[in-house]
Amino acid sequence: MINLGEIIGTYLMLMIGLGMGMYLKSTRSVVIGLSWALAIFVASAVGTQFGTADMNPVFSIYAFMQGQHSVGFLAGQLISQVIGTLLAVLCLAVLFDRQRTLPLQNYAAVPNNSHVIVNTVLEMLATTSLLIVAGFLSVTIKNDPLRFMLLGLYIGVIITLLCKQTGASFNPTRDIFPRFFWYLTRKQPRAYQPAMRGLISSNLGPLLALILVQFILKR
Repeated sequence: MINLGEIIGTYLMLMIGLGMGMYLKSTRSVVIGLSWALAIFVASAVGTQFGTADMNPVFSIYAFMQGQHSVGFLAGQLISQVIGTLLAVLCLAVLFDRQRTLPLQNYAAVPNNSHVIVNTVLEMLATTSLLIVAGFLSVTIKNDPLRFMLLGLYIGVIITLLCKQTGASFNPTRDIFPRFFWYLTRKQPRAYQPAMRGLISSNLGPLLALILVQFILKR
């Protein structure tokens, strides 16, 4: 049931994607986008050697909706993605946040505004485009490293464009578990409101993309 590829892939994706942000301490959109592009490429290339490497429940659920996997296989993917996420967050906290002082932005997708509806729509549209592009690449490009590189670059571009506006999550597992880890481990008195910033748009938007992409592809 456990999918080793998802554990390894998700772990590497977050170690590189979040880790680069913690190490470089850069807020430049291009640096953030390139960090995640590299993370997707490396994690996909390594993870697929041990199983699937969706590293995102939206992609796994979409494959299930297309009839590619069974319910049991999907459950294994989702559980493994959570395991990979928790392992990565624990390692990153030990490496870069021993004093528990890093802001939420280092762990989760945090928008620079309070426009929940707009941000949710943008996350939905961006995730929909990722599903369509990933599907197109899987059909047209059979060279795995090239396909992973192109998908990583596309995700990097989208993150560069949206990271300030929405936080650029596109991935509920990548956002929700690091977010609550941050909330539960702060030394200072925990404020509920800051931890919730971006929670709805970063998680509801990608899930709504599953509905939108089905509507688009059926037309």
